[in-house]
Amino acid sequence: MHDETLVQRALELLAKPIKPVKEKEALRPQPALDPIPPLQPTWRELAHMTAGLEHDDPRLGPVLEALTQGAKAQDAGDAPGFEHAAERVKRLMHFVPGALVQWRGSEGHHLAVLGPATVEHVDCDQGQLWVWTAWKGQGRWVPERSIIAMGQIEAPALSTHVPPTREGKL
Repeated sequence: MHDETLVQRALELLAKPIKPVKEKEALRPQPALDPIPPLQPTWRELAHMTAGLEHDDPRLGPVLEALTQGAKAQDAGDAPGFEHAAERVKRLMHFVPGALVQWRGSEGHHLAVLGPATVEHVDCDQGQLWVWTAWKGQGRWVPERSIIAMGQIEAPALSTHVPPTREGKL
């Protein structure tokens, strides 16, 4: 009985004439947004670069923030915003001991470009990275915002601990 009622109702709906759609109600084609280039290769590159980050790595917080900004930009269709976030991640991954760095600073009460000097230590304070380096025999902390060039080196993880597998073997 129930099936007969459903069939009868379906036939009644099919028998009704279809109302023509008014021009105002018709779907209008939306202007095409600038297509975002394929992002998968960039995400793969970022994943490869950041794969070794550990919880004690000072770059972790700023890198995660930049990745979050990249994801938000991608979701919003903001290709330049995504590229900016990806470049930030790439830059942050160069902050490692052994990298060469140049920065803006003062020498003899004059603004100058200082360095290159070797990064000895990396730290993070309120989302900004700082590097400890020695320049002309004097140690100093240099904030990320003052750095104008970093040596182009492969960025290893700051932690070298390799956990054993579940079976206890390496």
